[in-house]
Amino acid sequence: MATTPDLKVWQAAGELLTAQATAQLGAQLAGISWSGTGVAAAVTTIYRGIVTAYRRSSSTLALQMYADMRRRAGIDGRSPRVMAPDPASEWIDAKVASAFKISAKAVSLAAESSSDTTDLGPRESIDITGAHAVENIVTARLSNSIQRMVASGGRETVAMTSAEDGAKYTHAPTKPAAPRGDPTHYVRMPTNLKPCAFCVMLATRNADWRAYKTAQSAEFVVGGPRGAERGTRRVGDRYHDHCQCIAVPVWGAEELPFDRTGYYEMYAKASANAGTGKTKDVLAAMRQIYGIA
Repeated sequence: MATTPDLKVWQAAGELLTAQATAQLGAQLAGISWSGTGVAAAVTTIYRGIVTAYRRSSSTLALQMYADMRRRAGIDGRSPRVMAPDPASEWIDAKVASAFKISAKAVSLAAESSSDTTDLGPRESIDITGAHAVENIVTARLSNSIQRMVASGGRETVAMTSAEDGAKYTHAPTKPAAPRGDPTHYVRMPTNLKPCAFCVMLATRNADWRAYKTAQSAEFVVGGPRGAERGTRRVGDRYHDHCQCIAVPVWGAEELPFDRTGYYEMYAKASANAGTGKTKDVLAAMRQIYGIA
């Protein structure tokens, strides 16, 4: 079983990758000409290169941690090695294009946040117009998103590797099962002391659907009128910027590395308070009750 110290080491290593990627991004973006033509293409090339490299490092780290945890869980055989693919070009392009969508209000806010009058002489000012504004805003936006982009490598690698690891098994208790009586799967573990409502909800879901009525209920965000279609993206694929949740592999019937009881109770209380099973309403109630984001 993964222990708390194991997961803290994993999390710290992931945070270091993000810090390194962010620093490299800032340094490289500062070195280009923001007033020249083709600046968007140059930014895209830089962003793609950094995200791809650090996402691969995140995936490699996840494979190392997965194999070590699997060995200590007493699972025989060679650990699968399924690395997450490189980020899709469309994903990178969309992130950069969004960063360049700059309104007059954004320019004004950039000017306010970049001007510190206590450091200026009586006749000095900061030029935060034109290319300077674009550089500051785009750099800030891409730096804000890079943690999610880098961490996605490790998260997807755990999801894909655990799926491969348990592919020959089934959740049905009457069918052949994995070494510990249950299939390999993974759970989403919040590491923030005060996770947001969205993360609390997703921490109650995983591929081991026996606690739910159906596999769809466990693996997809459910919450709507009876008979409504469920989302097409699995809950393990849904993370927000600066999300500190990690994907933790679980083998057989071993205990989870954290107690989810509190999250179940929070969701149940919010659902009762909302008087509906609609996800949007339940999350709104949870935010109001617990004062979380």
